[in-house]
Amino acid sequence: MKSSILTFFLSLILGTTLAHGATRMVVQGQSIQDAIDASVSGDLILVGEGVYPEELVVNGKVLEIRGQGANRPRAQGLSLQNISGTTRIINLRFNDVSTNKILIGDCSQVFLTDVDGSELNATRSSIQLKNSTLSQNLLLNQGNLKLLKSTVTKNVEVASSTNQSGNSTECIVLQSTIGEKITDKAANSFIGYNSIRHGYFEGKVRIIGNTFNGRGNFEGIGVDLNGTSTEAFISNNHIKNYYAFLGGVQNQKCIGLRVNGGAKAAVINNIVRACYDSGTGGNNTHVGIGIFVTAGANPGSSIMGNIIYDCYDRTNTKSMGDRLVRAPQQVNLSYNILRKTNFVHTDLVAGGVVNLDSKNSDPKFTADYNLQASSPAIDAGPPDPQYNDRDGSRNDIGMFGGHNFIPDGRTTNKPIVLGLDIAPIAVPTGGTVTIESTGATVK
Repeated sequence: MKSSILTFFLSLILGTTLAHGATRMVVQGQSIQDAIDASVSGDLILVGEGVYPEELVVNGKVLEIRGQGANRPRAQGLSLQNISGTTRIINLRFNDVSTNKILIGDCSQVFLTDVDGSELNATRSSIQLKNSTLSQNLLLNQGNLKLLKSTVTKNVEVASSTNQSGNSTECIVLQSTIGEKITDKAANSFIGYNSIRHGYFEGKVRIIGNTFNGRGNFEGIGVDLNGTSTEAFISNNHIKNYYAFLGGVQNQKCIGLRVNGGAKAAVINNIVRACYDSGTGGNNTHVGIGIFVTAGANPGSSIMGNIIYDCYDRTNTKSMGDRLVRAPQQVNLSYNILRKTNFVHTDLVAGGVVNLDSKNSDPKFTADYNLQASSPAIDAGPPDPQYNDRDGSRNDIGMFGGHNFIPDGRTTNKPIVLGLDIAPIAVPTGGTVTIESTGATVK
């Protein structure tokens, strides 16, 4: 390698301290809103511990409102509107009831750190929620979202691929918990090292190091990719427990991962398991499938280095159901472990796809789904060097294989690589390689 060109863009997720104007102190018995009304852009408002029975409204002013003390001061609700600049809300609680919401509209940048509340509704704004908890939903339209080390008990929705100016939107979710569904239609997304029940995705998205857990008694789809503009890279995830006891006639349920509606996906080094219908009766269609690439998906998808098992439709022996993988012929299905367990159809795959260089065997997991020393998955994944493990050896099949996964990605405060492009993959002695990397930090 003669030279290396490294372009590293670090998303400025960490909150730097701004120079402030006046500092205003509010203690219990006084009004936070009075301090807001008396402030001008650039002021800092410090709020002492206690309960403040008022809904806070900030309109057009660039302020920092910071709670003091270990017991976060509590207000009723918060409205931020028409703010051109960076607003910071730090160490505050807003009543945990659905009527007391955090409302944000037409704000260029809002940082919410160490904030507890019920629901956050935002439009035409860029939002960062860090080290925070919402007991209800997070809903964003025409804006950018960074969700960092936070918990949203119910749903997260990023509703649009463009903002009010027609520019592409961005969604970054790192080291967070989403109790129910993420619906992500941002143009560009990174979903990394989170715990999520299930998700729907459009646009260009990288989904790395997550646990998607349907938690059982759930008949839906774990990871659902849709749309002709959707290009997904899905790596090192554990997708599990999309099962139910269903009766009647069912269609496209209990599926780990679906690629649909013109979408294209590279599905590499994941575990997909326990996606099934154990009910009786019915004449189901496309039920109980680990990975389902529909006929309407982009034919250029690939499924490599995955471990897939316990995905079936117990009562359906027809050609339309109970397969580990169903995909068109044009999909690259290779170097996986497709394990035949109870009720799994003997054919393992269907839809025209050709199963190449895969194994039907016990992957020999440890308790945490690492591979035992005797596992047939070791050094059995895709052999191309671009898929090598972090130590440079051939790819290990399963969710810890390859070089994309960061072992401590769930807990680290160090920068996390969101995207890495290397061109060309292989260079001769004395050649030149260009590396372009995008990263983020939650510190």
